[in-house]
Amino acid sequence: AVKKYTEWGITARNEKWGEWKGWERGVSHIDMIYPRIRTLEATQLAWCPSTNGKAVLGELVILPEFADSLAFQKWLPAVKGKFVMISMPQPTGRPDYNWKEFGTTESFDKMKADRTAQTDAWTKRIANTGKTTRTLPAVLEKAGAAGIVTSNWSRGFGVNKIFQARTAKIPTIDVALEDYGMLYRLNESGIKPRISVRTDSKDLGIVPTFNTLAESKGTEKPEEYVMLSCHFDSWDG
Repeated sequence: AVKKYTEWGITARNEKWGEWKGWERGVSHIDMIYPRIRTLEATQLAWCPSTNGKAVLGELVILPEFADSLAFQKWLPAVKGKFVMISMPQPTGRPDYNWKEFGTTESFDKMKADRTAQTDAWTKRIANTGKTTRTLPAVLEKAGAAGIVTSNWSRGFGVNKIFQARTAKIPTIDVALEDYGMLYRLNESGIKPRISVRTDSKDLGIVPTFNTLAESKGTEKPEEYVMLSCHFDSWDG
């Protein structure tokens, strides 16, 4: 940023603001290895732990519906050695504007009603564990899960939101909508898919963070300020 401002003839400087977790992304490679071989559209989340150059293999299991948190605690040992799917499978990968353009009003309204009901049910499924989407991964990790599998669709064609992993030792990956749906349907049908996950990354420890400040003096009112701000997005995915 300082270099770019300098190229524009604007005086700029960095001021240390604080410290934060440093992390460097490496290779993400995720494959379905059973019931057939298929490379999946997927990536590790930010700050995902490294698998240290090796692939972790395991069966997929869907987070079940629980009557309450006690039922969840009884089930928890079943995750040992497995990848746990904790996101709702989306009923469609088409954004709403595409449904409006090419679908009937009746089909669009039905899809929205079904999706709302499905979303409400999934929200309840998470709540009945006694955890949240933020705290659940760490509990599954402590219980011996091989990894966490998510899919955070951004309501557009082929677009997922990539936020942060909430595990300390096991990989957390995001799988694109279509492939996540395939894995989910296979599991629901009684076929237990297995996946291979490799996530290379480097934990860089605590690193300094900076604000870049640049000033361009006006001619009419040089003593007054107009402030413009932006940020370099830390969600690298």
